Amino acid sequence: MKTLNVRLGPKETAAVKKLRRAGDNVSDIVREALVERAEAQSISALSDKDVLRELDALHNKYPGPTADYIRKGVDITDRKQMSAYIRSSINRKKGKSR
Repeated sequence: MKTLNVRLGPKETAAVKKLRRAGDNVSDIVREALVERAEAQSISALSDKDVLRELDALHNKYPGPTADYIRKGVDITDRKQMSAYIRSSINRKKGKSR
């Protein structure tokens, strides 16, 4: 096991004293912080495909609500359909009905 010596400033020294008074093990906190930072850097080294795969897994695990225009079958590439959908949404929010 390696030893790491770190020079602390007044803020860090005060934080260490506070943590020790509270009964926390400062060495454990430093180890956890080092591991978390290393893991965060390894996550940022993921390829685009890995990120997309992770996002797909999250979306499958926690699906969001289906958009209203999808439920109503509006073709977003059809300008007239989208225009009518937007108009009806605005009118519905204003309390008007058609």
